[in-house]
Amino acid sequence: MSEDSAVSGGIDPNKADRRFIQPSIQNALPHYLPLGIFPLLLLAMIFGGWWLLPAFLFMSVAGPLDKALGPDGRNMDPAKTPERRLLWHNLPVWTWAFLWPPTLVFGVWQILVANPFAIWEDIVLVVLLTMEAQAVFVVGHELIHRRTTWERRLGEFLLASASYPQYATEHLYIHHAKVGTPHDVGSAPKGESFWRYFPREVVSNLTNSWKSAADRLARRRLPVWHYSNQFWRYGLFVAFWYGLVFAMGGIWTVVVFAFLGLSCVFSMKISNYFQHYGLRRVRLPNGRWEKVMPRHSWSADWKFSNWM
Repeated sequence: MSEDSAVSGGIDPNKADRRFIQPSIQNALPHYLPLGIFPLLLLAMIFGGWWLLPAFLFMSVAGPLDKALGPDGRNMDPAKTPERRLLWHNLPVWTWAFLWPPTLVFGVWQILVANPFAIWEDIVLVVLLTMEAQAVFVVGHELIHRRTTWERRLGEFLLASASYPQYATEHLYIHHAKVGTPHDVGSAPKGESFWRYFPREVVSNLTNSWKSAADRLARRRLPVWHYSNQFWRYGLFVAFWYGLVFAMGGIWTVVVFAFLGLSCVFSMKISNYFQHYGLRRVRLPNGRWEKVMPRHSWSADWKFSNWM
């Protein structure tokens, strides 16, 4: 056995290093592709008809292009990539986060208030908005991991647009620590159907995140209703969204908006269900769980999906 194989398990370290890329405008450019949906959605929401087709096609190319372009296999080296060099990579995330709220509001207005379209056009617009709204959990997930407060708050605000801001607490403080163990409801055990997983995961997401917030306040000897409890903030964000849509079109608009949020959550839970289905970390002799590894997720490293 060669020295390289003995050290790296058969992978040439020099080849592995080539998988790291440097932050640059060129490497960041593909990540601006998702922003192309916004002008297409705007045209669809203004004109309807055949203008609905480009947005739908834009959202439908990921599967074929993933097969055509193949896996990516590249990433940045977190140990050698300072935050200040990531501006061009952060811009598309920030831009999407700021463009989505007015896009969502205008879409709801066009469908439920102005209503200039035929029923079939309204249905297609709802489908388009729901498809794009799923990215709330992609961008929101990214932002709640950030170090700066304004980015984390922006992520929570986006999640609140899907009526699911508690995800920020559950994901960071529970899922990260317990993923791949029986203590993480988000890690579906082998044999559990999605229809059993979904309601249990949604309910526990709320109850466990509340308990986590309460426990952290208790450790600081503060009451659960203390103003620093993030659920006050979550409530304000959700109230803003529902107050806005109610002011736009009344109770019927609120019902449709809630349905849109539920559809986004449903889609996200399908992804979560498959991502960790049947995977379990090994319990070590000292009672701790083994470190989380890539093998504890069924993630796929497709190039085009990574760009999007």
